[in-house]
Amino acid sequence: MAGASGFIGSRLVETLVDRNANVTAVVRSARKAVRFANLDVAIREVDLRDRSGIADAVRNHDAVINVAHDLRAAEHNNVRAFADLADACSKARVHRLVHTSSIVVYDDWPGGDLTEESPHEGTGSGYKNAKSVMERDLSARAASGDLSSVIIQPTIVYGPCSWLWTDQIVERLLSGTVILPDSCRGTCNAVYVDDVVDSLILGVSASPGPAESFIISGPEPVTWREFFETYNRMLECDSIRYAEMGQIENDASGTLGRLKSIAADPTQVGRWMPFRRVSNLLRKAAGETAVDRIRSTLMRLRKLRGPMIYYPTADEIRLYRSTGICYIDKAVRELGYSPSYSFERGAIPTADYINERFLGGVE
Repeated sequence: MAGASGFIGSRLVETLVDRNANVTAVVRSARKAVRFANLDVAIREVDLRDRSGIADAVRNHDAVINVAHDLRAAEHNNVRAFADLADACSKARVHRLVHTSSIVVYDDWPGGDLTEESPHEGTGSGYKNAKSVMERDLSARAASGDLSSVIIQPTIVYGPCSWLWTDQIVERLLSGTVILPDSCRGTCNAVYVDDVVDSLILGVSASPGPAESFIISGPEPVTWREFFETYNRMLECDSIRYAEMGQIENDASGTLGRLKSIAADPTQVGRWMPFRRVSNLLRKAAGETAVDRIRSTLMRLRKLRGPMIYYPTADEIRLYRSTGICYIDKAVRELGYSPSYSFERGAIPTADYINERFLGGVE
């Protein structure tokens, strides 16, 4: 498994071990594999840019699950790493590569209703473009008989350790006021992490075509208002304010809005500046742990400066107002996917995690 130390990867390792599978976890740094360091797992410390290391890691494996994607790296580096992994799987005659893509590959995301037949040839963000290139690569390999693959396309993945859709939201609610559009009743296609993990495991043994894609979401969508208010209730705080769209759009798109957001959350400066390169240099020089300590210090400083105000970006506004539904019929029919976690059910273990990590386990 490539990318085993990440949010989804770590949970996947834990689940596979619980199911008595033989697991080789490929990680960039063994220090990041803390969640499964004591489990019966073969841990291989390999950078995906190391072609010989990757070739050795996948050798003699029947299936490979790829959940690796470095959001701090340039997208062309992610594409290159993916291609090297796929090459290694081909040469090792791996029976199946299960690749984690994203719902963002579709041109109508997030506004339109989506199935696997929806258009996905357009360009967009670097992340969308990279994931699209990877999917086309797998389709070409399948057409030539080079490699069989299953492509999993998750939607909004939340749950314990989800930085984007759990941790970041909690940190903002605890340290200030989150401004949301007053029409925040768009469709949130949320999926609990365990359901995504199940879809990846199903991809190993299912028998679809040689390079089929599957949209993976929860049993039923919720509104974005319900999504955010649920976190608000978990924290027993009152940190959400709804504002008129016109005012928010002016704040979010203008220089003043950017400065307000940076002042509120310095860790988000990379949205508008080439901060990723600086972050990478810091990690190389000081290590992951040191960078995490810096981030925690920034959080404490924010709280000392008093309550912050978090304005949504233009992309977030578009997401919160979207009404498109991501249909999972194909995954249900061809993978045997059956999501177990409604948002109400997924909120229970998520609340336990938040209580332990952010609230000190206080009942």
